[in-house]
Amino acid sequence: MKHSAPPRPNGLQAFTLVEILIAVTLFGVAISSTMGFYLYAMRTYQLDIGKCLVNSDFRRFTDQMVNNVTFANQVYIVPSFTNRTTTTTYTDPITFATKPVTALDTVANNTSGDFLVLVYQDAVTTNIVRLVGYYRAEDPSMKNYGTNQFPIRMFDITLNQPATTNIATLLPDTSTLNSSSHRLLFLDSTALGNPNATTSAPGIFTNINGGRTVIVNGELCNRGNNLRKKVSNKYNFTVSRRS
Repeated sequence: MKHSAPPRPNGLQAFTLVEILIAVTLFGVAISSTMGFYLYAMRTYQLDIGKCLVNSDFRRFTDQMVNNVTFANQVYIVPSFTNRTTTTTYTDPITFATKPVTALDTVANNTSGDFLVLVYQDAVTTNIVRLVGYYRAEDPSMKNYGTNQFPIRMFDITLNQPATTNIATLLPDTSTLNSSSHRLLFLDSTALGNPNATTSAPGIFTNINGGRTVIVNGELCNRGNNLRKKVSNKYNFTVSRRS
């Protein structure tokens, strides 16, 4: 026996349960499709923003570094901000007394480090008047995405010290690693240079021709968020000092 839906009462207009279920299902499908497209578009948009931010930050970084390295009087590359000095013994040729001497532990040619030190001298007095440093902040508490990934910071100090002053004594203390007083340039970076003998780890600044030329070789990153994954680009550029 065939059953049919009961007739609606006279004068009342309404939807049946079947009609409501069909409408809700179609509405859900439409919303799901729309949301999927919206999220895809947002992720694509955020990815493009991330790439633009990385490239923009890198352009500012290179412009500034080219200017700073070009006009520096001395350029040093050392293993890291916290591992930067070496101690030797000095023997007085007259008294034969010995004393320890601390100096910058510069990396060898064609090897790299994570700390670039630029020294500027007055053209007349030859006094050291400015000290600029770029470094990767090898702070385990700041590690974000994996091994060998740390922020890049810089400092710029105005001085007036004799030219004979030991550069190692003029650098910020190692306790200032990741200090807010040091300008943050990149949230994350991975070094890709040739490892140095001191730490056996790759650095981001490569020493060429005794510090006359610096190669920046690394992967610079822009941190992601709940919609955008980490965006990174690999860079390799060379800059030389004028004299």
